[in-house]
Amino acid sequence: MTVSETLKRRGMTIAAASLFGGAVISEDMAFAHDSITQSFVHMAIGVPGALYQPDQLSLKARIAVMLRHSGGDYLSHTGCTELSQRDYSALCPNNFTRKTGRNFDIDIYQAISEAGKGVAYLRGRDDSDTVILMGHSGGSELFSAYQNIAKNRPAACQSEALSITCDAQPMTCLPPADGVMWLDPN
Repeated sequence: MTVSETLKRRGMTIAAASLFGGAVISEDMAFAHDSITQSFVHMAIGVPGALYQPDQLSLKARIAVMLRHSGGDYLSHTGCTELSQRDYSALCPNNFTRKTGRNFDIDIYQAISEAGKGVAYLRGRDDSDTVILMGHSGGSELFSAYQNIAKNRPAACQSEALSITCDAQPMTCLPPADGVMWLDPN
């Protein structure tokens, strides 16, 4: 579902403000690995993503890693370029609900639903065999909840023991990932 041309990233300025709603992906970034491409991925309304891939798709590139924080801007996160420099594919999306930089404005179940769109996108690609979720900080919480609901269906988020329960309909068809990694979980 890539909607823009693949951008070559060696020694050039990428001003993608029009593609990413005013955000600049990076400026004059040089990579140790010459064969990295970045593509814009429209995951949902207000949910931009950036897919980083090595040009030469090896067996490792068939492992797709989705990196997220619960609300931070990950379109140009270092982990995305570092993974693709090491021959992995990396999808780095932002979310719709987190726009102010404050911790209280995120809707966790909306973010989980958006994560499901990312997993479905990677599962639907012919060049991805394995999907790994890599949650950083609050992204660890997000992906833990995501994987629990994807594996155990909406019952996992409708318990009376939870302070906030989910609407079952958007949680019904979440595709599970093949693995989850947590970096600095809170």
